[in-house]
Amino acid sequence: MSSAHIASDEESTPDASVTLDSFISELSPRQPATKRSGSTVDAANAPMSPVKRTKDALSFITLMVGEEATKKPPFKVDAVRALLGKVGELQESISDLLAANASLNGRLSESRAQNAGLVAQFAAVLSEREAACAAKIATALKSRPVTEVLHTSAPQTFANVTRVGRKKSRSRSRNTARQKSKSAARAKKLLESRSGPPEEAFVVTPTADKDVTACKNELWSVIKKHNSAPRIHSIVGKSGRLIIKPQDKETTDLLKKIGRSKTCNLTADTPLLPRLRFDHVDREIDPKELSDLVALQNLELNVDPVDAADFISPVFRTGPMEGVSASWVCSINPKYYSSLLALPIFVGLMRCQVTKFDRVTQCYRCFRFGHPVAYCKEVDAACVHCAKAGHLVADCPSASLPPRCANCGGSHSATDVLCSARTAFQANLLRRTDFGAPPSAPL
Repeated sequence: MSSAHIASDEESTPDASVTLDSFISELSPRQPATKRSGSTVDAANAPMSPVKRTKDALSFITLMVGEEATKKPPFKVDAVRALLGKVGELQESISDLLAANASLNGRLSESRAQNAGLVAQFAAVLSEREAACAAKIATALKSRPVTEVLHTSAPQTFANVTRVGRKKSRSRSRNTARQKSKSAARAKKLLESRSGPPEEAFVVTPTADKDVTACKNELWSVIKKHNSAPRIHSIVGKSGRLIIKPQDKETTDLLKKIGRSKTCNLTADTPLLPRLRFDHVDREIDPKELSDLVALQNLELNVDPVDAADFISPVFRTGPMEGVSASWVCSINPKYYSSLLALPIFVGLMRCQVTKFDRVTQCYRCFRFGHPVAYCKEVDAACVHCAKAGHLVADCPSASLPPRCANCGGSHSATDVLCSARTAFQANLLRRTDFGAPPSAPL
């Protein structure tokens, strides 16, 4: 090979030779290092671990092969010698690793054999102790005499009598079944009262020159001229007005005709508006703006712009007095009642939970239905236990007797949810309420 050709090869790969020389210089023996105590250690003579030697040799071979492959005459004599030297170091390292592995395997087998012997010894000692304990128990049972157990009746004490008195599971189960039956009957009655159109009713208002009796006689004379067999149920309310409820279509049409003629002071009673409870309403929102906010943020309701300002009318606030949110009971336009229950409702930055509100207002002074304490006309408060006025439940002289309801006279508290008078009053309100038509198709 000519000197010019060799020179061109050396000039073509100047960086590879420099990198290899630097790597060989790193593998060359280093200068002695000084310990903290002052003594010197020859780093070149210190034994190197087989793993470290293997890694260094593999790195050298990889670098050597990569650099020599780019040269025209690959693998010079010096490179081949260095490569063979590293191969020898690899063989030595592998031999050292195999020897160390064999030594570790031998120590592991020895430890396993020793542990197996200890486990067998422990099992033998444990079985001997169990056998000795079983023999000791058998000997003690044989030596103990058998005594006859006599069952005697315990003396009658307050604890025994109380314990015997509590064993009335049959009566408890009967009471539970009776309560479930009452609850199911109540739910069925209320559901039937909600279904269908609102009940027709008419009101006769007495005047200064005509009392209720005179108004009733005048109305009866007018009805008999047009219908000889009317079907009517009438009652006199607490306000003194005469409430008339027709029982068939013919009588209803006749009363409507009389009302349009404006005779007998007869007017059609307006159906009640349904109520809904809105939970999680921001406390800072003005209740007067609630209807507009619901209409604006919930376009799925399709609220008519004419109804937007008053299709929701807040009645009163309920729930906790403090907190970020509040609950409002509102009267609802029947046209939007079903949609408000079926759709998620958003008000401000809150998603509200809308539920039915069919609870009956009960006075906690006289315990009657239909008015709160603020509008109660009774002077003395009634007892919730015995239904008598003049004392509170804490001072009731009949506390040891069964309770008595102030509304139906039954043997339960006046606040009992399953009271028949409460159910009848609530069903009457539901029959007079206009819940609107259910949505014909999902929105």
